[in-house]
Formats: sequence, structure tokens, C-alpha cells
Amino acid sequence: MYLYLVEGYRDGGKVKQRTIASFGKVSDLCPDQLKEMGLKLLGLCPNNTLIDLDHTEELCRKNWGIPQIVDNLWNKFKLSNFFTAVFYKRDIKYDIESVIKLLLADRLGAPCSKLKTYENQNYYDNHYDVELHNIYKTLNELCSLKSQIEKHLFEQSKLQSYVNLSAVFFDVTTFHFESVNQDELRNFGYSKNAKFNEVQVVLSLLITEDGIPLGYDLFSGNTYEGHTLSAGIKKLKEQYDIKKVIVVADRGINSGANLHALIADGFEYIVGNRFKNLPKKVQNVVLGTEDYVIMNTDSRHDVFKYKIIDHEKEIRIDNKIEVIASKLICTWSSKRAAKDRRDRERLVNKAEYIIKNGDSSKMRGAKKYLLEDNKSNFSLNVKKVEADAKWDGFYVIETSDEQLSAEKVLSAYHQLWKIEESFKLYKSHLETRPLYHWTPDRIAGHFVLSYIAFLFERVLEIELRKTNSEDPISPSNIRKALNSMEYSELNCGSKIYKLFGNIEPLGLKILESLKITPPRKAISV
Repeated sequence: MYLYLVEGYRDGGKVKQRTIASFGKVSDLCPDQLKEMGLKLLGLCPNNTLIDLDHTEELCRKNWGIPQIVDNLWNKFKLSNFFTAVFYKRDIKYDIESVIKLLLADRLGAPCSKLKTYENQNYYDNHYDVELHNIYKTLNELCSLKSQIEKHLFEQSKLQSYVNLSAVFFDVTTFHFESVNQDELRNFGYSKNAKFNEVQVVLSLLITEDGIPLGYDLFSGNTYEGHTLSAGIKKLKEQYDIKKVIVVADRGINSGANLHALIADGFEYIVGNRFKNLPKKVQNVVLGTEDYVIMNTDSRHDVFKYKIIDHEKEIRIDNKIEVIASKLICTWSSKRAAKDRRDRERLVNKAEYIIKNGDSSKMRGAKKYLLEDNKSNFSLNVKKVEADAKWDGFYVIETSDEQLSAEKVLSAYHQLWKIEESFKLYKSHLETRPLYHWTPDRIAGHFVLSYIAFLFERVLEIELRKTNSEDPISPSNIRKALNSMEYSELNCGSKIYKLFGNIEPLGLKILESLKITPPRKAISV
């Protein structure tokens, strides 16, 4: 076998080759000679860099994508302009924007404690150079700017056409601490997570139909959820100057005072109704089988029907009797009936276990089906079981908007899952808890930070949907894509190089949606 250097060329449309040099028999050349010849030939190529992999060392691995995306969204919402304006006359002796960007980068990529964020800041290719004490100072600043930040983000969301105000969804949740120490914010109360032996805070949230947050309020942990709506109404009317909107909420806020306040401020409402609290006359109409209209469902195994009842509710406001006129959309679903029956049977079985074994330590939930005599003996409350059974499958929704059809009311109310999903995003994905802070201002500042991160996450989802991406769009998939935007910094003898890893397809879609150009595969530093 002989070794030649040949050149290909075209002659009259035909591809031909000519010999430029002959190197003799391959067997006469040792491996080092072949390598030296190849290197010299490669060295003649313009703009060519040779790397000796045998003597290459990885110095570090960094994420370049998340800082760029945070910068992009930061600029989209003009947050530099905002912070420049609010700190114009303040003597802030550190770069507060870099601190917030670092905290946002970590919340989107890998949420952790502020101490861990400080220790891992070099992972991001942005040279944040943030001091730990400035992170804690920044939380205090964010606390003081909460309302201004909300208003600025709302106005920018409107300018970017992210806000659709046809309906606003409202709900309340709780965030607990691994602590029993109380203060003006942390307190014991009804826990949505069954953490009754730990202090908590209460958070109410407003979002649009598309999941964009409009604002939130933080309350002491012992606040009853029905008393949280007034702050949301005030925000819509005074802070955002929203004149008319339909507020959609679960039955937790369905009190006469809340509904009267919504109507008095010019808003409409769609809320769940505690039908067992309705007057007996209305209850009988709900339970009556006549006048129900069967509605088509997506499932062949589910029967869904409804009927509409005009309803007047008398409430006492400032020692005066007021009357609120509304419509009740009474619904019955075979699927819900089966679930209600299973849930009740589970509690009845639990009650029977307590009766049989005398173990009252597991009474939660089953207590309503137990009767206790003066000797602390338990028996089954059969009348209560039968009374609850007749409501299997029924659900009542109340609305003040008489112009809305039953189908539109049901559609709007069934979208409340979006706010439940938002709470899951807050708690699990963005890891707003566990909460590592113990002073009210830092706790409040932590929630402001989580709110900004929540908005950024939602905007990424909306922008991705515009690209008609075939990749599943979910917060976890977005995080996975963001975390794939890494490079390795390599020491190759006398030079340093950045070798960029493969970006996931969804990551490329994120960059495309934000008009960010992906980097070359490798660059020298």
C-alpha cells in the first residue's frame, strides 16, 4: 500500500484526480512520521486550531444559557429602568441588579437556599461576583418595593400583550415553616398541607386566563381565607385601575361580605357555592331531578347535567340588610358521584375502625361520622352518612353575571385548575418553600423574588407556544432544557477553550423564541 496526496478537480463536467506528492510505502513510515505529516498538512489550513486531547484538562463547567435568558426577560420587562428610577436618590453601594439576576437564575435553574446560591454563583457564565450579605440586604429591599414591582410588571405585561383581562382567577394557599416560633407574619392556622403543628403564612394569588400572575398578597398564618379577597379587589381597582372584570374563585371566598364588595366595586363573580348552606327550599330544587339539561362530555362513561336557578341572598352590611341577586348553576356528574361515594366510604371505614379498636388518634376526617357517648364510646352516625350520600355528584356554581350562558360559566369555573397548578409551580418547581428565612421582611422579600421568577417562567411558556413547538412544554421540561445550556472550559496547553455541549431541542426553541443566537461549538477564551 502506497501513500499519495491527491487533488480532486473537474474537467468538462467529469471529476478527475491528480497526484500532488507520493510518500512511498505506508509500511516504510512509522506512526510518528504519519502523525507529523498530518499535523504539518493541517497546519497549512487557514484558521485551523489543533488541540492535543491527551494533554487537555477540564477546568470547570458553567451554564451560559440561563444568565442570557434572565437578561433577555429582564430587558423585556424594563427592570433596569425600574430599579434605576426607584434607587435614584438612594445610596446603594452594591450592584443590586446583579444580585436579583443571580437569585432569579438559580430559581429558574436549580432552586436552593440563598447561601447555596452564593456558593454556586460561579456556575453561571456571567461573573456575578455577589457578596452573601448583599443577598440578604436585597431581600429587604424587595420587600419594601413589593407593590411597585407588581405594578411595573403588570404594566409591562400589558404592553407585551401577555395580559387578557376577560376573567381573573383568585385563590389562596399556605406555606409552612419547620418551626413553631411565631411573629407578626408566621402564625398557626388552617394549613392546606395538613401541617397544623407548624407556623405558616397565607398567600392569595391573582392570575389571568393564560396563567400570567397579576399580583399576590401575603398574610399572617392565622388569616381566614375568606378575609383575603378584599386585598385582591383593592389591587385590581386602585393599583391597576381595572374597572370591570369577572373574578373566578373557589367556594372558600363565597361569603356575603366578599360578594357584596365585588358587586359594589363594579366587578362580576363566578364562585363555588356551599350548597349544604343554601336554604332548604333551594336545596330541594337542586336535588330535584326535573329541568336538568344533559351536556355532552369528553368521556362516554360520564353523564353531566345542569340546571339554572335564580337566587337572592340576604346579607347584613353595616347593620343593613342587602340583597344580592345571582344565578345558581346546579350540576350533577356521574364521575363526581362515584368519587364522592369512594371518599365517603373511605371515611366510614376509618370511623368503623375507630369504633372497633377504640383508637381515636386517627379521627381526622372521620370525626363527622362518629357519635360519642358520655363514656367516650363511639358509634356510627348513620343519619349523617345518609344525609351526605344524597349530595353525591352535585356541585353548585354561583354567578352575578346574568348575561353569561351556563356553558361559559362552567368553562370559566373549570379553569380554576390553572391557579392550583400555579400554586404547585410556586411550591414544588420554584421551591418557594422550604423557607430558610426567619425575619418578616426577608420572608416577604423571598416571596417577591419567587413572584418575578414565576412571571418569567410563564412568559417562557407563552413564547414557546408561539413557536408551535412539538416538544412537550412544561416547567420541568423547560428547566431541563435550560440546564442543558452548558460549556466546559478546557486548558489545552497554552490556550483556554470553551467547548459547548449539545442543547436540547426545547432549549433551541427557547433561544429562538427570545431571539438569542446559539454559540459556536467551540471558542477560544
